[in-house]
Amino acid sequence: AGTAAVQRVDAMRAAQQFVRRELSQARALPWARDEHGNAVFFIGTPHSIRFVAPLPGYLGQLGPQLQELQLVPDGNSLRLQVSFAQMPADGSAPRPFAKPQVLLRGIRSGGFAYMDYAQEGTDQTWTADWPDTNSLPALVQLKLQPGAGQWPLLLVAPRVDASAVNTPTSNL
Repeated sequence: AGTAAVQRVDAMRAAQQFVRRELSQARALPWARDEHGNAVFFIGTPHSIRFVAPLPGYLGQLGPQLQELQLVPDGNSLRLQVSFAQMPADGSAPRPFAKPQVLLRGIRSGGFAYMDYAQEGTDQTWTADWPDTNSLPALVQLKLQPGAGQWPLLLVAPRVDASAVNTPTSNL
């Protein structure tokens, strides 16, 4: 029982470190266009996030990757998984590689939430969906209720605000 508890804590710690590291390195790189022709930098829903970030260590040599973190049904619980897609240098659509990797299993409930940058005279609030796909949120929150153990509230500030970057995006 002690070994199982240590393994659960290690799995939660590794998943939290991965999510924190990748979200904090999110890049303002467009990977698609929306229905109005605007560049898409970030998509956030209550159960998934898509953004571009470099991979850690030797995997980073593959360049920035489109990453998708998802909470997906797994029997009577949820699992947190990540998928990667390579960003081609020619500006074509990202190409998925490998199957999704499971970061954490046995989650009873959970979700992502997003906070925008403060505007003068407005209150900052968390929202379950990120409506502005051509900018990154100021903060991303991940709340999870694991089946066993505790997941500390995860708050991450992506490093770059896409609206502050003057990058040509005409080749998307």
